Order: sequence, then C-alpha cells, then structure tokens
Amino acid sequence: MNTSSIFQTVTDHFGLTRPEQITRKENQMIRENSSKKAGRTCRHLVAQVTGWVIPVLCNKGYKTEASSTSRYLARTILCVILSLAPSWCGFSHESPAMRSGSPSEVPGSVLVIALQKDGKIIIGGYFSMVNGITRHNIARLEPGGSLDRSWDPGANNAVRRIIVSGSDLFVMGDFSTIGGQPRGGIAKLDLRSGDVDSRWNPTVPGNLHSLAVSGTNVFVGGLSYLARFTTTDTGIGECAWGPQPDYNIFELLVAGDSLYAGGNFTQIGNSRLSCLVRVSTIGDGTIDSAWNARVMGAFGGSVRALTVGDGLVVGGAFNGICGSSRTNLARISLSDPALLDGEWSPNPVGLPTGFDWQGVEAGSVNCLLAHDNDLYVAGIFNSIGGVVQTNIAKLALTGYAAVETSWSVDTAGGEVFALAASKNGIFAGGSFEAVNGAASPCLIKLDPITGASDRSFRVEVGYPRY
Repeated sequence: MNTSSIFQTVTDHFGLTRPEQITRKENQMIRENSSKKAGRTCRHLVAQVTGWVIPVLCNKGYKTEASSTSRYLARTILCVILSLAPSWCGFSHESPAMRSGSPSEVPGSVLVIALQKDGKIIIGGYFSMVNGITRHNIARLEPGGSLDRSWDPGANNAVRRIIVSGSDLFVMGDFSTIGGQPRGGIAKLDLRSGDVDSRWNPTVPGNLHSLAVSGTNVFVGGLSYLARFTTTDTGIGECAWGPQPDYNIFELLVAGDSLYAGGNFTQIGNSRLSCLVRVSTIGDGTIDSAWNARVMGAFGGSVRALTVGDGLVVGGAFNGICGSSRTNLARISLSDPALLDGEWSPNPVGLPTGFDWQGVEAGSVNCLLAHDNDLYVAGIFNSIGGVVQTNIAKLALTGYAAVETSWSVDTAGGEVFALAASKNGIFAGGSFEAVNGAASPCLIKLDPITGASDRSFRVEVGYPRY
C-alpha cells in the first residue's frame, strides 16, 4: 500500500476521478518503502479525517457550492494528511510481498472481472502488464490463467466496469482512448476480437462509476448523472435520462422493469430520497416514491454494491436502512414498500487492530456476489456476523446470514474490489499482493467450499519492476 493508492482509494470512495495514474517508477519506489499494515491504517485514517472535506474537492468537474477558499482548504488538508501518513503509521523499509521470491511485477489493481461462456476471463483496472506481457488496464485470460495474446484493446486509463452481452462487450472507466479509438469513458467492443465498435459512441460527461445492460438498453451512472442509451447503432439515447442525482451513482442493477441506483446522493430529481432509489426502466424513468430504503450513515452514507438474493442485498458504508440499525450490509424487499429483512444482519465492521477514530466502527462493502445460495462479500472490514474475517467472507443467503467459517481467505489485509463465479471457482480481484500465504498480485481463483487458492491458476497483474 502506498500514499498514491491511498489517494486513489479516497477519491474513488467519494466519486472523484484521479487526475492521472501513478508512474511505474513512482509506484515501485513508494511500494518498496511501505508496509501493508501501515497502508491499511492510513487508508482508514484518511477516509475518516478527510470525510468532511472531500465533498468540496473540485476534481475533474466535481459539483460543489463551496467557495474557492473552501476548495483550497480541502486540497491542502488532504495533501498534509497524505504527506504525514508515512510518519504517523510507521512505514517499514520493505513490504513482505516485495522480498525475494516475489513476482516480477509491482501489483496494480483489478477493479472488475467478467467471465465469458467459454470460461475466458476479462479483467479491468489499473495495470500495464499481465504475466510479464504489456496490457494496458484491460486484458483477457484463458480459463487456466494464461494470457490471451490475440486480444488486446488497451485503454489509456482505468477500466472500472465490464459487461458481457451476447457477442458484445461494454466497457466503462476513466479512459479517453481504447483500442486506439477516442472514447469518453464508455465503449462497445467485439467480444471475440476486442475491436472497438466504430459507430457506437454516445456522448457522456465523464466521471462515470456504474454500468448496467438490459435487453437493448445501456444504463450509465456517475457524478450528478444518469443516462440510458441503446446497445445498437450509434448508441443514441437520452444523454440525461430519468431523475438526475445531486452527487454520485456508484452502482446500478436492473431487476424486471426496475432500475435500482445506489450512491452517495442526497437528492435525485425532485425527490429527497438518498443513496438508494428505484426507477422505472420504461418511459422517462419515473421514481417509485413508495419504495424508500431510507439509507443513513456518516457523511450521509453511501451504497456501493447491489445484488439480488432472496430480496435486494445492499452493501456500502452506512449505519441504518429502512428505519433500523444495520452496518454496511442489509437485505430489503424488492416489493413496495421497501422492508428490511429483520433476521438477516451480518453487519461487517472494523478498523485495523489497535486503531480507533473517536469510537467510530468504520468499514465498507465494495462488492457482492450471490452464487449457489451463498453470498460472497468483499470490502474493508475485520469482523462480519460476529466472526473475525478480514475483507472477504462467505455468508448464507438464508436464515441469519451465518458466516461460513470453513471458507477462509487471507489477503494479508489487501482490499478486494471485484468478485465473479465460474462452475469450479470464485475469482477475486483487488489491490492485494498475496493470498493465503502465497504471492498472488491482484487476481486469485478460490475454492468455493474451502477458500483455498487454486495453485494452478497463477496470474501476475501490475506494473514492471525496475
């Protein structure tokens, strides 16, 4: 963990796009002088201390009513915190994963994993190499983990969302070019070849965070933005469709004729509904005002992950939903009105051991995966369901959301941002360097029963080691 990746995490948490990627040399120099424990502490420290100033940062068009003085103060405070973080947290001179026998690449971040029907795996995130071969922020792997050398779209900045839809691949991120074609953060690719569809090029404003595809509709969410486009032709559609949020939409999920939108907004359209709403996919996107999840939390709370599993499973950073106390994870009804599942209460929480910020039990949920009547949860936590589990866990979707203690995964404190399931394994992607005691930079395949690493699936994702 390094101060640059901490900055990335903080800006991502509040929906801000990092202005530029860290250089390869800078990445290695900082990583080789930091420890994972210190990095985890800094991550939470920065998130807590700067929570009240981040929303006034004007980074790449961040919408704010703050004065120029407030914006300057916010940037100054953040820079001071990041510059002091190494001395506060006691960085060591060498990270365990960087010692002899470690991979030949400095780990990057895998932010999204998409699986094809033939078993091939597409990953996106921040990186410039996969298995020692140049790949910029997007790559495709064979089922066994070897790189598909024939497939190389290449994006000039982070890829955050990937959705396979028939023979098409929809990609969203911070890039301005992909596959050699100029695109404003969203593109349609041919799944087989990786070629960019030259005609499909909808106009978007940037600062995009979420993507959903249903039938012939593509839904896009971002900073003060919700839109709908067609999957065909030029992607023509409503550039600003439905109710517009005052801040960010981090997650979109289509279920039936409804679109569920989660984020850190405090108002959407003319409604004061915050963090989670249901919108009709038909017509002009009317809000279902009878379905009110009433998400609450520090700094307003946020919803970052949604999936369907005996209801709507909601993950993020919050301490209340539907009028009841719940921490970071809850299940509510899909029908009107939004009702909380009172028995299902895993409550993932926790700061790093020995660190406390004014008694706040922090933590968050980054992503969710419902698979075979189980729920896989990933984020920042060290306890879930009253059981010690760090950053990734497996729960029962039924009953009291019992934690599967036999499914144990050790990411050495590394964060997990992406989950996907195949017939014989669970894929996890993130910013971790090692899993279950072995070097596994950014991507791992896990046994769905025990959580053991698949040693035959060895992939290195990151930047070149200089």
